[in-house]
Amino acid sequence: MNNIAPVYGTIKQEVATAQFYAATTDMWSSRTWTAYYWGLDEAKMSTISTDNAASIINACRDGGWNRISCFGHRLNLAVVNALKKGDKAIDKAISSCQKVATHFAHSHKKSRLLEAAQEELYLPKYHLLNECPTGWGSKFTMMNNFLEQECAVGKVLSADKNTHLIPTGEDLATLEAIRSAIKHVASFTDTLLGEDPVKKSLVQPTVMLFNKLLVPEEGCVALTRQIKSSILKCISKHHQRSTDDWQLVSKCSFLDPRFKPTHNESVTEIILRECEQLASDVRGTITLESATISCTASAKCKSWEAYLNALTTPALTTASSDRLSKEVSLYTSLPTVAKKDSDSLTWWSQH
Repeated sequence: MNNIAPVYGTIKQEVATAQFYAATTDMWSSRTWTAYYWGLDEAKMSTISTDNAASIINACRDGGWNRISCFGHRLNLAVVNALKKGDKAIDKAISSCQKVATHFAHSHKKSRLLEAAQEELYLPKYHLLNECPTGWGSKFTMMNNFLEQECAVGKVLSADKNTHLIPTGEDLATLEAIRSAIKHVASFTDTLLGEDPVKKSLVQPTVMLFNKLLVPEEGCVALTRQIKSSILKCISKHHQRSTDDWQLVSKCSFLDPRFKPTHNESVTEIILRECEQLASDVRGTITLESATISCTASAKCKSWEAYLNALTTPALTTASSDRLSKEVSLYTSLPTVAKKDSDSLTWWSQH
């Protein structure tokens, strides 16, 4: 605890003195249930990321805060709901996995026998994991591990007459169908979580990728088709192209040099209009040739638009408008940055 206190103080100071910050609605508390909420200046808050609960949506609206939905939360709900359709076959198959994982977790002897069976069958050596109810990823890991270790598990359970724990052929077929439906989503989610920091610009490319990955293939079983269609329907519902949220993620992707090819002409026009509005409303000095803007916010604002409206500058001339168009055209003509080992924020700081 003594090591945490200095870090806590340092971070609190950094956040308090930051020019702008983004917030999330998650909070943490100590083991004594003392909640920690810093007295942040909401005028400096650019955006707040939340789940889709009606209470927090209403709170953000009442506070006039610029809210963005958490894509991870939506994806989690989409997969969980797809596996909670009241399908008895799904419930039974997942329950059989849970029972097997629990059986081995509660017995050191069984764990040792499983390790021996894994070695004998040339399978990877690891313990079977149970699921965490709050995340679908652990459910996938549990099922995937069991299917990979099915032969070793069956060998151990058959030897000590615990055959009642061995999933039936129907259960195995159901687990295979579920794994086939969500394996690509799980793999890509792991990749997404490896991004540091995770950015809003990743949402549009991810949704576009899921539109391809979740299309049922020719010959896939009915259950796989059902789960994929359910997930895709839920994601598409919240990311329709006509919504403000989709427009926001489109702009974010356009401004990420890794994903420029995913944008369309309408997004370019929106960006150009907003650049012109920014240049018209900023108080300070704008040097378009070097793409630098110096300004000082003076009013208490509660949204990104309010920040812009609080700033003023001389009227934008036709020549300046032409320069803005050239700046946008120059950006779109630059080579797309390699997605591997690249950071869009670093790119912008250098350009």
